[in-house]
Amino acid sequence: MIFEDVKHGLQNYHLLKETMQNLELELEVIQTKMTKTGGSIIKKPEGNPDRTSFLLGCIMKKDRIKEKYSAYNYYLSNNFKWENNFAKQNILNTSLSYFSNNIDVDLSYFDIKNCIYMDVLARPKQLSFSTSIFSASVKTKFDLGNFNINNNILYHKLPEIDVFRYPALQDVLEVSWGKKIFKSALTFRLGFDVIWNSSYYANAYMPATGFFYLQNERKIGNYPYGDVFINLRIKRARIFIKYQHFNNGWSSPAYYSSLHYPSSESSFKIGVSWFFYN
Repeated sequence: MIFEDVKHGLQNYHLLKETMQNLELELEVIQTKMTKTGGSIIKKPEGNPDRTSFLLGCIMKKDRIKEKYSAYNYYLSNNFKWENNFAKQNILNTSLSYFSNNIDVDLSYFDIKNCIYMDVLARPKQLSFSTSIFSASVKTKFDLGNFNINNNILYHKLPEIDVFRYPALQDVLEVSWGKKIFKSALTFRLGFDVIWNSSYYANAYMPATGFFYLQNERKIGNYPYGDVFINLRIKRARIFIKYQHFNNGWSSPAYYSSLHYPSSESSFKIGVSWFFYN
């Protein structure tokens, strides 16, 4: 719930924007299930006002966990029952970002007060002290002739208190080759993508409540999950063919996406998207 989209169910939105030369100051207050207040300073490169090259932001989120029907405060079923009086979570997010044509760098620091989590018994708990998370990501994009290479590396620095379960490292790599043929009537792209993350005790899923909870039984990760794809575009039609998880069975034991849930086996997927004019 910490990184949920706070703009979902937007009720009130107030935006104040002041432009000073190439610096843009932005302040926003969003009222939703989570109150979000923040601001940012954005640097626009000369001659390209549509491109952001530098961003410094600070966002404070305060959720409304005390709402009457919050499942973290009150829950009753055949298998689970609890009644709590949790305080509101306060989340301060400070971020620093840099953007260019080939590389994007983002640094984020989250200071979290009154964090709510699901313990190893799949029941909600709340920390009585503040904790923090640091994350850094580097996205690169390079075009070498007809080749495209996109890579995204994400790093997490987690607190000593073991209530946040994220891999320390994650990498998403996509390599593709594309070309226009038949007098540019057909756009063809062939490629593969691989997702990898370091091993960690990923949260387990409790079907009875629909919540993910802490588990210390099995580590997940340290496994490259790969797909091979072909994308075609003919006028308004887009066609994709994907061989998903092509490396399934290359290693033993089987790869699990979460505790007790093995990943999907290799499979073919085909899709068509057609754009119609109004």
